[in-house]
Amino acid sequence: MKGKLAIFSVILIFIATNKSHAQYEGLDSNRRQSPEYKYDYSQEPGTSVFDYEKIKYNGTDFSAFGSGTVYSLELIPFTGITLKDRFYFAAGGVLSLYSDNLRMIYSGNYGVTSMMRIPISNFFLHLEYRAQNALTDLDYRVRNWYTTPIIGGGFVYESKLNTIVLVGLALNPDYGKTNPLGGIVYRFGIRF
Repeated sequence: MKGKLAIFSVILIFIATNKSHAQYEGLDSNRRQSPEYKYDYSQEPGTSVFDYEKIKYNGTDFSAFGSGTVYSLELIPFTGITLKDRFYFAAGGVLSLYSDNLRMIYSGNYGVTSMMRIPISNFFLHLEYRAQNALTDLDYRVRNWYTTPIIGGGFVYESKLNTIVLVGLALNPDYGKTNPLGGIVYRFGIRF
């Protein structure tokens, strides 16, 4: 009798488990699952709608000059953005070395700059505003901060201002005191 009761109990357990449903729905559930909603966080306040990698404009401009007695080297790393490849805005630092062997002047100059470039076919318009600490009186070796706008233009070797040659004019006469070409600015630039 005990054996018949054990067999009956096992059969009853199998039947009960097939006919009863608990809270676990499992993978083979007949119940319709609610769709999983993925929330788009890009529209949240404080989040960016655009991709910075697509609009970034990073690079460096540099110039070098040597005439036997006067030497100049300038490096301008910058970072910025481009708006639809029509307007390029950037800001960066200015590092330059100036030496005049006849007057025994050796100077390291530094500053900050902001610039805008507008490409027109294979050329571009360049507008820049610079604040620089440099020698303003070469005879007495006086250093001061001064600002100067620089207006110019240039030639584009590759599309999207990847490689450029720039020629411009600095409008503050103090700029020409530590530049061998006076107020004339020329640079080469690369984008990375």
